[in-house]
Amino acid sequence: MFRHFDIDLSPFLDNSIYERTLRIEGRISRDEALKRLTNAGISSKDISGLYREGENSPWNAVLHSREQAGNVNVEGIKYLAKMILDLRVHWLPLYINDDIIKEVLSPFGHVIDVTRDTTILDKDTITLNGTRLVKLQTTEFDSRHIPHIVSLGQCGMLITMKGRPPICLKCRKSGHLRKDCPEKAASYASVAHNRRSPATQPIITVPEVPAAPAPQATDPIEPQTSGASVPHSPQAELIDPPEITKEEIDIIVGEPDSDETTLTEGCEKRTELFDVDTLEWTEIRRKKKLKSAATEDDNFMDTSGPKV
Repeated sequence: MFRHFDIDLSPFLDNSIYERTLRIEGRISRDEALKRLTNAGISSKDISGLYREGENSPWNAVLHSREQAGNVNVEGIKYLAKMILDLRVHWLPLYINDDIIKEVLSPFGHVIDVTRDTTILDKDTITLNGTRLVKLQTTEFDSRHIPHIVSLGQCGMLITMKGRPPICLKCRKSGHLRKDCPEKAASYASVAHNRRSPATQPIITVPEVPAAPAPQATDPIEPQTSGASVPHSPQAELIDPPEITKEEIDIIVGEPDSDETTLTEGCEKRTELFDVDTLEWTEIRRKKKLKSAATEDDNFMDTSGPKV
């Protein structure tokens, strides 16, 4: 069972051992670590301890002399009590000067130098890219406490360090990147589950439509005896149009105006169609001839006959 305790180890630090410790960087074997120490001028008799802090972690060598440990200046071997780290600071606006970096990193060591990184846009143009390169003199123990992200109110700083595990910008946990975040798949799965869940979907009530009876192949088709053919619709019933008396026709149509000629021969005084869908009568404009020339109402009248 794994348990995590967030404990400050500063009160438990043994400086007498810490100041005599060297770290051999890289995932190497013990024999390779001893070989690197020998090349740096340290024999096996100068070593009082050789250990690792975890699986596949670098080897640490504790020497007998503090002065000998402090005088080692070989690439790949770091003196834990006094080391220089190369940091990269991102996200900080260019209009904020470098003093804010010194203020933020002062609890973890001494800032030696701050420079601004550049990017080549083309062969003749070089521009600042917003990243600042920081050299920090610190100890290995203090370097473990350098934060990944620093909030400065209206802006922030992302601090990266070579060899330090990255931090996920999604869950804010170290050890993996955002693209490999285990919570990413879980959140996507929950979203997909919610989309499929009936409880999260809006309820839409659709009125039921009675199913039409299936046509029988054996039923004979009755022929039309008279009148125009009416298309058969299984979902609608034909309703007989109501009868209209001659008095109603005279009221609706009225007498012809004085400037009109007689109605076209063969036309009814009143022309209407009965709409089966709306169950209403729709009046059609009467066909008539005008004595005058064509007017703006010609689009709504029958002007196919000869003009008078």
